[in-house]
Amino acid sequence: MTYQKFFYWVSPKDLGSVLESCKQVLKKDQIPEPRESPCEALYLHSQVMHVPPAVWSKRCYRQGSWFRTSPYASLHLIVSNSALELPQSIKKGTIEIIEVENCPSLTKEKYLDLLKTKEFKKRAPNEWFHFLEKEVPGFTNYIERKQLGLSLDELLEMHSANHANFVLPEGKTYLKIDYKGESLACSLFSEEYICSACLELFGVIGDHLRKKVIKKCPGLKYVNLDSKEYFLVSMVE
Repeated sequence: MTYQKFFYWVSPKDLGSVLESCKQVLKKDQIPEPRESPCEALYLHSQVMHVPPAVWSKRCYRQGSWFRTSPYASLHLIVSNSALELPQSIKKGTIEIIEVENCPSLTKEKYLDLLKTKEFKKRAPNEWFHFLEKEVPGFTNYIERKQLGLSLDELLEMHSANHANFVLPEGKTYLKIDYKGESLACSLFSEEYICSACLELFGVIGDHLRKKVIKKCPGLKYVNLDSKEYFLVSMVE
């Protein structure tokens, strides 16, 4: 089955009518919601899902600071396996899976430069840079289990640089890939070094980019990608 998801951002005032439309599509009285994280909506067998704002602050609270400090903070997300007629949507896009050969990479010196850019400094929430006490054991264990050879701070630098690449203006992104004749902003690292990919996948980060190529993070357990597979996100006008 070909993987494709359609997502729509809607305001609280339009939510009622949007959910009624979704119920007709799903032919059910209730629209499912994620229990812990927005990425649950990416599960292929989830036909339609409603992601309320509060979900962004559940399992990944610190990472959700990007959402809470964004223009999307009060908006609701609808994710579907098929295109929906939702004229009320404020922003919308599609997500599919593509295969990419020969992905480029950055040196540490280059990706640390991304953290110094004015765009990243202006956009990055202060809360993002402070691991919660309950997170530390999990991340420490992850680093050891994966034999990454990094400190927590070094891993956070990589997580931050990856987000920073999608904050920059479209013509200034540091790392791009060529896909079907287009030069598209892409994730900087392999899955082991990515965090909170949902932010790029649903356009909370990088909604100004017409298209972007995203590597999933380890926490996104609802879709399996091999080493050459990425998500292609296309924002729809």
